[in-house]
Amino acid sequence: MKARTKTTEVLLRLPIMGIAGIYGVLYWLAPSQITDVIATTRLEGSVTPWIAFLAPPIVAALVHLVVLGSRTRVQRLPDAVLANLPLLALTAMTARSAPEALWFMIPVLVLSFAACLLLTPIFNAAARRTDIVVSVGTLAVLAVAVASILFSPVTLPTLIGPLGVVTAGIGLMGLLVAIISMYPRLAGMFLVVCVAAVFLEGPPRALPLFDASTYETGTDYPVTDGLIAWLDARGDLQDYRDADRPYPVIVASSEGGGIYAAAHSYLALSAMQGVCPSFAQHLFAAVGVSGGGVGHLLYSASVDGRDSKSRLEPCHPRTDDIDLSPLTTDLLSPVVANLLFVQVAEFLIPGPQLFPDGGDVLAGAIGTMVPTSVVPAEPLRASWKPDTIQPALIFIATDAVSGNRFVISALGASGATNAESFPSGNIVSVHDISTSTAAVASARFPWLTATARLKVSENSYRVLADGGYFENSGADTVIDLVGQIKSLAYQTQNCGDAEYSLNGSDACKCPLIIETRFDAPVEWQGCSRHIFLAYMPISGHNDRLPGYVYEDEPAPPQSYVFDPLSTMLQTREARGLLALDRARSYFGGLDDPSFVQGTGVDFGFFPHQVPIQALKLPLGWKLSENAATA
Repeated sequence: MKARTKTTEVLLRLPIMGIAGIYGVLYWLAPSQITDVIATTRLEGSVTPWIAFLAPPIVAALVHLVVLGSRTRVQRLPDAVLANLPLLALTAMTARSAPEALWFMIPVLVLSFAACLLLTPIFNAAARRTDIVVSVGTLAVLAVAVASILFSPVTLPTLIGPLGVVTAGIGLMGLLVAIISMYPRLAGMFLVVCVAAVFLEGPPRALPLFDASTYETGTDYPVTDGLIAWLDARGDLQDYRDADRPYPVIVASSEGGGIYAAAHSYLALSAMQGVCPSFAQHLFAAVGVSGGGVGHLLYSASVDGRDSKSRLEPCHPRTDDIDLSPLTTDLLSPVVANLLFVQVAEFLIPGPQLFPDGGDVLAGAIGTMVPTSVVPAEPLRASWKPDTIQPALIFIATDAVSGNRFVISALGASGATNAESFPSGNIVSVHDISTSTAAVASARFPWLTATARLKVSENSYRVLADGGYFENSGADTVIDLVGQIKSLAYQTQNCGDAEYSLNGSDACKCPLIIETRFDAPVEWQGCSRHIFLAYMPISGHNDRLPGYVYEDEPAPPQSYVFDPLSTMLQTREARGLLALDRARSYFGGLDDPSFVQGTGVDFGFFPHQVPIQALKLPLGWKLSENAATA
């Protein structure tokens, strides 16, 4: 006999109500990640992504009614409305972000509702054993989906698209909840085992490492030796000697922010390269936080293989377009597919970690952004050599245990004052990680991508999270790096009777001299090296100075639920702004640290900013072509 108790009837309807609730919350919050993806799908003009977007909620609605009919009586109109609430919420989301697509969404909603009404007699005729078929079928679909995603973790989700991945994943989780509602005792005991396993199982798998025997170990340079070797290998160094000008040494930094930060850093550096062909010769290091580091990786791949021995070329108006194809690569679908399918299966299988997490998948997806380049997959140490024009890539992560900055750098200990540095520096390892893995270690923002577990020595590990937790601009690390360069210059100029060996030669005989002005002539004597330090911070535009209140705030937002998260995010931004403000004073000097009198070539501080909020750029891992060109 079919159960007819009120409690059972409500319990059986909870899964579809939960799915509708999730979509309702997404509609209410309107996160830029979702709205931008919907708008992007509309602009692409293809029907296939919309079919992948709408098919899962329709199938979930029909299966829900089948399950309901096998346990109780389906109420024709109320249950048809309830079953289509998720589709209605998706239609409302589309109306907000892509109203042009309603010509497709509304007929689909009407047809789905009509199908639920017409098939009600069939649903009520469902056999008692139908729920078993649905349960087994749901678990089988999950198994097939997980196996398919593990076999093709990047290509398959990308073909489906982020909208289809999200609705399929949420729909499948709704069906899993339906199984729990049908067999609450059995499912409850199993879930207790799964939850217990989460707390009792061992630590997750560590990041994949390169063994020393698999890559060239001679490329391991500390900052001091690396800078001198890099300077001596510059093809246009003689041009500055001949012109009696110091050699510009540029250090760039890029703040975190997912794909929009990656796009900003890549486009800013590429634009400079397009205007000044010799720019890459002078970019010594690039400090990246989260998405900013991914942009640096893309730029490094774009200049890989170019000649580092060319003479100075004058700047000119940019004539070539920047390749935007890496920026429009879909990094979101693989990560979300891993979260909604693979990680759900991981939770349901008690025991040690079996499957790769979202960070591992993101690192693999980054490789598809530049499929012809070896930079993403090569060991980090091998990504920089002093005789190339690729910058030394420095990625900033946060040690989740100590809360301190953690520097992952191709140069030993670069910018790692009062911080640990890997794979060289105060942590010297015979192992290394790939460049893309290093970039993602700096961009692991739970819960979309789990924290990373890095083996730094035989019996020692670090747990790493997004570098923006500590400081989102990268400016603190730049200040430390420049401080190391200044310390080197001081040592080479104040040797006395001692000898200071760098790269096998006495650096005291060829001192490093840092000039404070670029437009003033300098006297190059013998093998001395005169440099001018310049800093290019790449960040969002902020027209307010930290610590100043510009207007009254009679009703600031406040929420018991969201205040902890919003405080963390705002602190992340504030620390970045404060670090940039310190860097500006550090490079501008004491005479005019705030640049009240304007900027000039001698200041050495050349920011590149875009109005992130005004452009409504999404904080996620997918960017439309329109957003990339904005």
